[in-house]
Amino acid sequence: MSSQRTRVLLAVAATIAAMTAPLHGTNDGALDPGFANGSGELHVTLAEDESVYANAIRVGPTQDLTLAGTHSAPGAADSDMWLCSIVMDGTSASCSAQAVATGDPRENVASAVAYQLDGRRTLAGYATGANGHDLAFLGIVADDSNALDPSFSGDGRKTIGFAGSAAVSAIDARRDGDLLFTGTYDHGASQAGTGNDCVVGRMNADGTLDTSFSGNGLLTVGWDLGPDADDTCTGQTLFHDGSVAVAARVQRADGSFSFGVARTTSDGNLDTTFSGNGQALVTFADLTGSVSDQPNAIAHDRLGRILVAGVAATSGGEKYAAVARLLPNGKLDPSFGIGGKVAFEIAGNGPDVESVSSLVVLPPPSNDIAIGGGYSDPTGHVQGFVAALDEDGILDASFSGDGRRTLDLDPHMRNAVTGLAAQGGKLVAASAFTDHVFLPHTTFEFAVYRLYRDQIFGDDFEGGNLFLWSNRADP
Repeated sequence: MSSQRTRVLLAVAATIAAMTAPLHGTNDGALDPGFANGSGELHVTLAEDESVYANAIRVGPTQDLTLAGTHSAPGAADSDMWLCSIVMDGTSASCSAQAVATGDPRENVASAVAYQLDGRRTLAGYATGANGHDLAFLGIVADDSNALDPSFSGDGRKTIGFAGSAAVSAIDARRDGDLLFTGTYDHGASQAGTGNDCVVGRMNADGTLDTSFSGNGLLTVGWDLGPDADDTCTGQTLFHDGSVAVAARVQRADGSFSFGVARTTSDGNLDTTFSGNGQALVTFADLTGSVSDQPNAIAHDRLGRILVAGVAATSGGEKYAAVARLLPNGKLDPSFGIGGKVAFEIAGNGPDVESVSSLVVLPPPSNDIAIGGGYSDPTGHVQGFVAALDEDGILDASFSGDGRRTLDLDPHMRNAVTGLAAQGGKLVAASAFTDHVFLPHTTFEFAVYRLYRDQIFGDDFEGGNLFLWSNRADP
């Protein structure tokens, strides 16, 4: 009998004996011992009064990671866009800060990051402008020097100004190098238009706006249902054909808010095959008694169904994690949860969710849905969480025992998961936290965790090979 066959038979026998034993003896949802020198977490403490907010995390084409956010030097009132390049296994990181807007004072914040296929990255967010904040972008080279990429907008920096204030909340790159982004434009009381509208844009890889998209590269989307016409875009998901679905907080006629979803065509028009006019609304009042709903993340699955996650808040300020799934035609999917919606707590002590920041759909054969955010424990301490739902919207009990994994490095720190991504089917979560209570100064830290998953396809973590078919399938 060959040694290979012997190993296979022994593995099968061990599986039968253990019945429910997870692969490699590691439980789903546990910190992955293959990350950060066996600890499962990359944890960095900054200098006194140096601050970093980690707003997004993205996995690159070679399975490296980029963490994006904002940074302030000790004693400085200004801020720069910040990025941290992390190797695949979390054993080393290279972090630096760059400014889009220069001078004094200035504010530069990165809310999102996208990878090109060659490893170059684009950070997106906002920067100080003449009339408030402008849409702001940084092009970054592929290596861990984190230097500005001169092939992007000439010097690696780009802003798009409006009469009012604007900010980018999400960005994605297509195979051809095009960049799709979503943000919000605040008209300002003295400007044409009212309230906040969503802005969806497309630019070429060199940072120039693509005028074949909506005529000038920018599409404005508003529901305009509420007294303040307040419609704020918080995320996007990019389809293989170049169309985009965006998540928005939409003000209703009574001043409260609902989940809004809009879908555009690849040429920058609202897609009328989606909900009749390209726009849909979802409320969770029937499930949670909520009076206001705030979506913060959006994704789509292999069948083109759109998932949106956020919080559903009651009149008393209690919050549930809330997820809805819409069919490609814009209607709620009755096969998901209760009538297309699910809502849940984290610790089981009542509506305890503070925030929902992230949503990912894991590759087959898992097809699980993962949500990241923060919750308040019974003492009022804010911790991070990652929750896993199966394809039908039921919390996946194989993940950390009840579908919910909490993340908390220090009981004195307020922290939440601010970014979540799939790396070879495993989950990487970013968190930033601070202590203002127990110390005379302000101490900031950030962490990246990798959570183990055994339902993965096409990778070999143990051998170091993470080149997945799913990464090659990105639009």
